[in-house]
Amino acid sequence: MIKIWGSPSGGHYLTVTTTTGLAIVLLAAVNLLIAGSFTFYGTFVSDLNARRRSMLQELASAYAHLSETMAENTELHAKLVARSREAGVLDVRTRMAGRA
Repeated sequence: MIKIWGSPSGGHYLTVTTTTGLAIVLLAAVNLLIAGSFTFYGTFVSDLNARRRSMLQELASAYAHLSETMAENTELHAKLVARSREAGVLDVRTRMAGRA
């Protein structure tokens, strides 16, 4: 039996028996387990958020590159269609010139 929390003049004491001490230690262990779990979960979520932020930045970069590529593709497609028309017109003119 341990007496704690008192004043030198003999104030109130809290008597700690083996059962009470064991209960205090058990509650402290449970408290540490809960606090540790929340700390671990907070660290895990923070790391997950950092990875998500990084992935979003990569996706934004890829989307910008894709937009540039699609704009270039549209331009090249327009040029290809124009050249095909020109080639078709020249081909028709050549055939018509050969018949005449």
